Amino acid sequence: MANPMVSPVRSQSVRRRPRRLAFLLVLGAWPLLAAPVFHVSPTGDDGWSGRLPAPSRLGGDGPFRTLERARQAVRSGRDAEGAQVVLAAGEYVLPEGFVLEAEDLGTPAAPIVYEAAPGALVVLRGDRPLAAWRLGPGGSRFATLPAGGNPALFAEDQPLPLARFPNRSPSHPHSGGFCYVLGAEAAGGTLFLRVAGLAGLAPGSWAGLPGTRVWVWPEDGSRRETVVTAANRERGTLCLPDQPGIRPGTRLVLVGLPGELDAPGEWFPEPELARVRLLPPEDVVPEREVTVATAPALLAIRGRAEDPLPGVQFVGLEFRGSAGDVVRIADAACVFIRCAFRAGVGDGIRAERAGGLHVEGCDFRRLGGAAIRLTATRGAVIRNCWIAETGFLQDVPAAIVAADDVCANLQVVRNLLHDLPASGILLRGGGHRCEGNWLHHLGQERAGGGGVLLPGGAANTVRGNLVADPGGYRRLDGFRYAFPAGSAGIAVQG
Repeated sequence: MANPMVSPVRSQSVRRRPRRLAFLLVLGAWPLLAAPVFHVSPTGDDGWSGRLPAPSRLGGDGPFRTLERARQAVRSGRDAEGAQVVLAAGEYVLPEGFVLEAEDLGTPAAPIVYEAAPGALVVLRGDRPLAAWRLGPGGSRFATLPAGGNPALFAEDQPLPLARFPNRSPSHPHSGGFCYVLGAEAAGGTLFLRVAGLAGLAPGSWAGLPGTRVWVWPEDGSRRETVVTAANRERGTLCLPDQPGIRPGTRLVLVGLPGELDAPGEWFPEPELARVRLLPPEDVVPEREVTVATAPALLAIRGRAEDPLPGVQFVGLEFRGSAGDVVRIADAACVFIRCAFRAGVGDGIRAERAGGLHVEGCDFRRLGGAAIRLTATRGAVIRNCWIAETGFLQDVPAAIVAADDVCANLQVVRNLLHDLPASGILLRGGGHRCEGNWLHHLGQERAGGGGVLLPGGAANTVRGNLVADPGGYRRLDGFRYAFPAGSAGIAVQG
């Protein structure tokens, strides 16, 4: 069944209009041709009407300059057919993110559409350059942090890692660079660990270990984040909150230690001094190529729980740079066509109660979390998307995740997924259709999992998928791990 929120927007070219009109009539969306159109351009002016795609000859009118002004115009100037916002080529910096509330959303009969002008590369970005770098000890650099939330640093659209111990292994970036548990005992809600590999930890780092984050890979193959509660340098022990699955041979990494800023690309925030400290990546000039984001989401869309159908459409846009999720949706039916999602610490799209979500022909890369994570969502369509290099900073089980049993009737069709730390597609709930997907080079960091996982549910259709090199880790003995360890291609439970 066609998604009711998917309706192509009208072209600004007279020559293309007959073809587009025919397509619109097929979908029953012809009323959009009468919707008001607002233009936005980096060379525009928020004091203008926004009705012209370029400045007039006399310079008295033309496009808006900002999305915030376009959002205001949509609120006041939309009509029964909705509204369209056309963005000219260029970058639109949104350091605090861009928020669309219920009054900014459309309906299937009157959609609100944000789209790139024909042939234009349009980038909405939440990161911005960090200027005025100063030299620090050991080749490090200092820069002042902008005001905002928890910062994230990027270089060449790649999220940079916090200072960690041990360092990532250059020759084995996913399978090397770990400490290992020698012994584990639990008492009084605390887990006492004897750990191999702590001898190289800087003496000054031991005093700061309480409160330090720990990434640990327990026996179930996930990556869990916990915290050090106490440490003893003489005994080489760490104390963590008591939890299952941690036993001799378990891998772990300490994250966010200022004294371990010793590998190119690592960084550490110093909020008490309103600055950040960085050991620049090789062949990167910080003044030109290092950026920072502070907003928890680049684009946030919030509808109404009692009326989840209204939504908004995005066509041909690139979303880049977020300290959290790139796009976050709640209670709205949104459409993304030919969009790109880049350089986010969290998920590419995180949607909750997003019935009618439609993601087609989109590109997801270099994301710390999942490409698409759905909660309590029914009837979503994910089709013809390219997903790679996602999930290396967050504990996510797969690149496409239907996270709970409320999810139902999802279509995950003809997507390409590769180079992932965990699994490709995980669909909880039932009634899903998973067809024609191509998945390869999975499980590069974690055990278990595989290509397509369906843990329970009923009436799912899985056919025509190609899964190669699902990888995965299996502990042989002591600190020896086997990779690949034969993770599943397709795994169905229940």
